Amino acid sequence: MAFVVLSFLAYSICLKLGEYMLVCLMHWRLDAKEKARYASLDCWCRSAIPFCDTLIIWRGNSLPNGFGRCAVCPTTSLINHSCSPNGFLNWDDKRRHMTVHVMRPIKKGDEITVSRPFTIASRYVNVNLKAEDRQLELRHKHRFTCTCPACSATKEALQASDKRRERIGLLTDGAARRILSLRTDISMKEIEELLTLLDEEYGDPSYKGDVCMEAHAVKLKEGGDKVAARTWAAKGYKLMLLTKGASSREVQLAKHASSQ
Repeated sequence: MAFVVLSFLAYSICLKLGEYMLVCLMHWRLDAKEKARYASLDCWCRSAIPFCDTLIIWRGNSLPNGFGRCAVCPTTSLINHSCSPNGFLNWDDKRRHMTVHVMRPIKKGDEITVSRPFTIASRYVNVNLKAEDRQLELRHKHRFTCTCPACSATKEALQASDKRRERIGLLTDGAARRILSLRTDISMKEIEELLTLLDEEYGDPSYKGDVCMEAHAVKLKEGGDKVAARTWAAKGYKLMLLTKGASSREVQLAKHASSQ
């Protein structure tokens, strides 16, 4: 057991060292203008050692741009966080840039907010944690207290929200409102429950498209019900088109599935 633990720790350390070395190498390749723009991004702990600042900025501002990859997008990094955002981040692999899709009407004077995905590549905050736990994580990792509507609601509203988010986290396998892969071990009853919870808690189509594509996969597995599978894929395509754009590979796959 001790050997296994030590091996895991050594592996984790190697991964971190590899990440840091890669970040520093990429930073070194930037020109002077790009380095100045990078340095202007949020860094909660400025130090006298440029190397440390480079890593801190990376950890706080990097966003996923494909499975297992991430990038720093200077403009997108300026958008503030919210645990109930009105914008959805998505990497456009064809155009090679980050896109922000607004999910609901925004009044004049209000700001666009996003929830940075909690993935293997980019570990910002898991918004399906309870409000108190989210606050602790944000203060510890990013040195700020979140005052978004989801975190500043009444005690009764927070308790109801915590309960919904905890259940969403369980149903999405703890993936923080992000379905990382199409599972077929989830039941249709759970999918229907998840869609209802997402509506009640977030009130936008952000992740419902991914859930619909899971329903498509489940229907195919259950008994090859192609008509029902196509119906779910069509729903997923329409929702994902709003959140990810027509050029997204996931959207194109959903469109293809809806016609099979």
